[in-house]
Amino acid sequence: DCDASCSSDYTQQILLSAKKFVHEEDVSEYLATFSRENILQQFYSGNKNIYLEFRRRQADGTIRWMVCKLYLLEDNFSKEVKGLTHIEDIDERKKHELKLIYRSERDALTGFYNKQATQKYVEKFLNSEEALSGVQALLLYDLDYFKNINDKFGHLFGDKVLVEIADIVRNIMDARSIIGRVGGDEFLVFLPAASSQQKVLEIAELIVKAINRQYSKAGKFQEISASVGVAFYPEHGKNYKQLYVNADKALYLAKDRGKSQVVICEKKQRK
Repeated sequence: DCDASCSSDYTQQILLSAKKFVHEEDVSEYLATFSRENILQQFYSGNKNIYLEFRRRQADGTIRWMVCKLYLLEDNFSKEVKGLTHIEDIDERKKHELKLIYRSERDALTGFYNKQATQKYVEKFLNSEEALSGVQALLLYDLDYFKNINDKFGHLFGDKVLVEIADIVRNIMDARSIIGRVGGDEFLVFLPAASSQQKVLEIAELIVKAINRQYSKAGKFQEISASVGVAFYPEHGKNYKQLYVNADKALYLAKDRGKSQVVICEKKQRK
């Protein structure tokens, strides 16, 4: 990925190639993997093969998946560490692989993460350095009176309602939020980077307000709403299971108090 305009300095070459060719979401990993420091550290720790999959911007503007394999060796005469790079187009294989992963992790109806994938990605965040700063919260919400929708209008109509409400919630959340369907009409939202606890509560109230609506069919009417339970990390739990259990307790307290409201996990609930 170097041309006549590249500097002879290795670090400068890597910076220029990243800027010119690498997809913006892969730049940081690309630079970290192929930095001089990382290459030498890997070499002297015994790892002489470095491997990275990344998205490359082509000359025609298209994006294709590539794999870069860097084979390291020490020059017998100069003792310099040198590398042979092999770059291969893996676009078709990678896109097929990503489709399979998507299908295995997604709820077929709503497109949200399924229960297992939701837990996996929340746990991944909680085990990262990002979890040490900012405000994180786990919200559980389910639909009040949804059973009446299925009973009155049928399950196909109920599925349409779930899809519609999923789209509403998806539009409320930002790209970093983790949203999962963890039960029939029970959903989880994990907010990894809220500005404050008050902001979390505002989002939860927005969910309640947006879902509160009425459906009708053949002269029959049914209102539905949402109850939301909130648990904050680490105050209400230091791992996924604790946060889920305490948000679930808060959710059922919201239902006991009359539904269509937000309740934060209380101290007595956590005993």
